[in-house]
Amino acid sequence: MTAEIFWTRWLKITMLLMIFAGVLFPVLYYWGPTEFIDHKFEQAFRRHSLTTEQLHHLKQWMVPIIAIISISWSGTMLYIANHAFKQRKKWAWRSIFYPILAWFIIDNGSSLYYGVLFDLTINTILFFQLAAPLLFLRYQFFPKKEGIG
Repeated sequence: MTAEIFWTRWLKITMLLMIFAGVLFPVLYYWGPTEFIDHKFEQAFRRHSLTTEQLHHLKQWMVPIIAIISISWSGTMLYIANHAFKQRKKWAWRSIFYPILAWFIIDNGSSLYYGVLFDLTINTILFFQLAAPLLFLRYQFFPKKEGIG
């Protein structure tokens, strides 16, 4: 297996896992043990003087939104990786890498602001899981004579 095939499969498998996690998250949250997530959530938002009822409604609202974003964003990236990546379209690489970079910066900034270190850890692991194949594949899209920008 060539490095190109390995990293492309890595990227696709990661995106499939993100879709699966997006589907599984609300199922586990609503019908499974949620003490760990609830504790982290309350730890982050308690300092903003939200009542227990307000926190409950906020969680009820956020869980499906997180799931929908994870499923749709990962599905879009998977589609791009399955089709435009094969043709080595520069826009395909950029359309995956730059949104991942923006998400990482914005979401981690928010996690730092609210003191949600658990989310910061998950984001960092996921960022490197997604960025590694893109960085290893960039030479396929941008030969040395050309720049990325």
